Amino acid sequence: MRRGGLHGVRCDLQIHRHQFVVRRDVEQLPPVAVPLRIPASRSRNAPRPARFREGLNIDLGRPGLVRLIRHPVRTRLRRESRPKLVVTSAQVQFRVAHGFSFGSDLQIPQVAPRVPAGLPVENEAPVTRRVLQFIVKKRYVVTARFAASLQDHDHRFGDVRERDRHELLFGELTARGTFRRNTWVVGIATEREVFLPSDVPQFRYRYTTPGVFLQDDIEIARWLSVSASARADFQSQYGTFLSPRLSALFRWHGWTSRLSAGQGFFAPTPLTEETEAAGLTRLAIPRPLVAERGRSASFDLTRKMGPASYTVTLFDSSVRHPINVERGERYQLINLAQPTNNVGLEFLGTLRKAHLSATASYTYVHSRQFEFGERADTPLTPRHSFGLVGMWENGKAGRIGIESYYTGHQRLEENPYRTESKAYVLFGCLAEHTFGPFRLFVNVENLNDVRQTRWNPLLRPDRGIDCRWTVDAWAPLDGRVLNGGIRLKF
Repeated sequence: MRRGGLHGVRCDLQIHRHQFVVRRDVEQLPPVAVPLRIPASRSRNAPRPARFREGLNIDLGRPGLVRLIRHPVRTRLRRESRPKLVVTSAQVQFRVAHGFSFGSDLQIPQVAPRVPAGLPVENEAPVTRRVLQFIVKKRYVVTARFAASLQDHDHRFGDVRERDRHELLFGELTARGTFRRNTWVVGIATEREVFLPSDVPQFRYRYTTPGVFLQDDIEIARWLSVSASARADFQSQYGTFLSPRLSALFRWHGWTSRLSAGQGFFAPTPLTEETEAAGLTRLAIPRPLVAERGRSASFDLTRKMGPASYTVTLFDSSVRHPINVERGERYQLINLAQPTNNVGLEFLGTLRKAHLSATASYTYVHSRQFEFGERADTPLTPRHSFGLVGMWENGKAGRIGIESYYTGHQRLEENPYRTESKAYVLFGCLAEHTFGPFRLFVNVENLNDVRQTRWNPLLRPDRGIDCRWTVDAWAPLDGRVLNGGIRLKF
């Protein structure tokens, strides 16, 4: 699975007050643990519990391997002013002990998107975003957005070392105005993405994608509004792409409905969920890749009745020339010959009354892709997902919440123990208390201590074609987690 998605960048910023966060994580873990990457689910809008922690510790079920000790430090400084500016910096240190060396034959993949692959040292430079907004002739709102980031990685995959640098620059200038019943937006944008690997230079790339876009919203009647937009992107390597979108909003007697359709694109890169776990050294790209083209359509219906509201959404999407990592006979990155299709339904219901609120969500996804001459379910995509969250909140005292999430069966690939995962349920709770400018919070995740290792080992009996010793993660790996912190507002 690729990191990212179909092209279409939108940067917005909401800044309210100065904020400084100090947090200390405590995890209930077995004495033997190593880091392991968890692939993100490929499902659309699959419910996931809120996360307060950084990093993971994983039980492999075998003694004498690794103990991972981490010391995360993350600071955020936010200021509301014109222009707006936010700077975020992060640094994570790892110390490894107990019977494991970098030169060993055992490969340890990455832990999560924000934690580097292997057992790396990652230096993440501050991410800077800037927003300027002003009014011209008391009629037009002009907004300028800018974002820049820089990351250096040093990945270790057993005895293989991969160092790389990621650079990202993004800028956008828009103008918004009104004319009778129309509200229009025009703009230009450009994005530059650079990947510079030191040890596998054949995979380096420099993408520059300038674009222009136009959107017009028109209120045809009180019960009907229509929005039409189009964007043209001029990708430096893969050419020109046009991405139109059309939607209509209906309102009548407390009901709201939206019908929309559109398309987009994604420029391929060698950075996918699979390659971030196994590295690029052994990866082959037998023929030039082409850009993915996606089309989607959705219909939703919303109803509000007093303190309750619910929304039902039907969606259908397809991706032509989807990027896929094959790990059968060869470890290679290719475009699939047939499109990947996703059809599904999503339900979201909320209830708010005084200090109490409750949210229920359900997602059904039928995702199919073309593999080895036939259609098959997309791996690591559960058909059924369900979530339930309840919260009591008082602005002066604090809040208390509970949550539960169900994840259904998923198709697995390159797993010697099973071809389909087990379904599981997670429980969690959160408590937060306010005293003066301080907010103290405690969060417990996975109260029932669900772990993938309770069904099967993570270690394979032999190395895979991509030289990994571990199977893909399809359930929690870190067991019960307790974390807490103090938030100071000033």
